[in-house]
Amino acid sequence: MDFMVRTATQDDYEFTFSLKKLAEVDAITAIFGWDEELQRELHLIEWHQGFPELIYVDGEPVGSYMLVENNEVWHFSRFFLLPNFHGKGIGSKILQQVSDTLDSYQQPCKLCYLQGSRVQTLYPRFGFVKCSEDDQFVYMIRYPTK
Repeated sequence: MDFMVRTATQDDYEFTFSLKKLAEVDAITAIFGWDEELQRELHLIEWHQGFPELIYVDGEPVGSYMLVENNEVWHFSRFFLLPNFHGKGIGSKILQQVSDTLDSYQQPCKLCYLQGSRVQTLYPRFGFVKCSEDDQFVYMIRYPTK
């Protein structure tokens, strides 16, 4: 499936919150319980840290991700797809592009995800290995391969 990517703008704030909610409500509810007000506060904090990339298919936003560098280590986050776009290869294509970028920089990348998330089988296919976990999160790292 073909897609394009563009950096989010302030106008995309509500879409990105709705996307995050659709993607994580079950896992967050299972671990912490869903608190709409708290989740909106956390989303606002993340928003002020930087705008994610939005993933578009046929002119419509279907997902997001963020890749930022901090002290020679990259961080991959906010990786969400609308449910009806799961299993169509978009996530794999995004992760392949991210992996190629990281390899060209020759720098590692870290990420974390909620326990029980469906991405647990996706990230290892792109070289991410678990470095630790706790009751809520799994932490992974990927080292350059080229």
